[in-house]
Amino acid sequence: MIPLKYSLRNLWRRRTRTVLTAGGVALGVFAGLGMVAAASSLRTAIARNGDPDQVLLYSKAATQLELSAIDASLVETVAALSGVRTDARGQPLASPEIYAGTLVDIPDGPQDRLAVVRAVTPAAAAVHSRVRPEGGWPALTGRRALVGRLAATKLGVPEAALAPGRPLEFEGARWTVVGVFDAPGTTMESEIWVDLQDLRVAARREDLTHVVLVATDAAAARAIAGELPWRTDLRVLTGRTATDYYAAYATAMQPLAVLAALLAVLVGAGGGFAALNTMSANVSARIREIGTLRAIGYSGGAVVTAIAVESVALAVAGAAVGCAGVAAFSGLPVRMAMGAFRLEVGWPLVGIGLGIGAAIGLVGGVWPALRGLRPPIAQAVRAA
Repeated sequence: MIPLKYSLRNLWRRRTRTVLTAGGVALGVFAGLGMVAAASSLRTAIARNGDPDQVLLYSKAATQLELSAIDASLVETVAALSGVRTDARGQPLASPEIYAGTLVDIPDGPQDRLAVVRAVTPAAAAVHSRVRPEGGWPALTGRRALVGRLAATKLGVPEAALAPGRPLEFEGARWTVVGVFDAPGTTMESEIWVDLQDLRVAARREDLTHVVLVATDAAAARAIAGELPWRTDLRVLTGRTATDYYAAYATAMQPLAVLAALLAVLVGAGGGFAALNTMSANVSARIREIGTLRAIGYSGGAVVTAIAVESVALAVAGAAVGCAGVAAFSGLPVRMAMGAFRLEVGWPLVGIGLGIGAAIGLVGGVWPALRGLRPPIAQAVRAA
């Protein structure tokens, strides 16, 4: 067996080709893994919006919350359903809401920016446990707005444009930002929250889009969702646990994930083929070296193994650089049509990137090395 240090030393001897090959692998892995990370992060952020003990009630005719319209008079009825949790004062945890996209104008700034607005009542503070405003929940009545940490990213404006005290204009009214909230790992963090009654007045609408209930536990949440079809007074509503709803919504993003995967494969393949070509040229230029190793007694298998180790080490190093490049952007806000999310790059994705690099290295080393074994030893040693 050829010593390992021989394979690793060869990488340093051919510095230019080493850098070019590693760079090709790094570029391919960076581009491909970045696309996969974006699609995966989006689906994860959407799925995290709901909790297992929450139930979403919305119009049976609607497929999404923003398309729903329900009568506000149904709130008391659904809040009284069996299995709904109550607070310390005995009040049911039910949050009537309006969830909608609207165009926002920033005075002395950008105009007609699409934003996601959620109109709520004070009950939302107890219902949405993932939402944590800085300094506690402020009163929103009087056209005051609470903005998510990623709302500025969604609008494409600097964070200072949505700082407390700054004005916003939408639905024909002016609103004042009074606070910022965190909802880590969710797309809710890109929303603007206002008072329900204020938005209904400004938008001239009497209905709601949905109601969020908090059940005593996950089993009770499923029971509430299953009870609605049997209630003649609530047959206009559809009930789904929040985890089921957002999981289905995330699944609806599957075409985007597939497109990202295809683009990742194409881009990664481009970088991979470039690296393979460089590796192949590198090994093919070493016919004399391969012949010499065989002449001094090393078997063909030992030669192929040594070159494969060298190739895999080089490709994995390049893939590690590509993975590190993607990981450097972890936490970066990414804007989309109905919100924003943060890019998440975990160890599973890094493992995929390193695995792709190892595969490129293995194919790029073994195949040319086998070709290098074809010439007779005497002919290979005399090769230029």
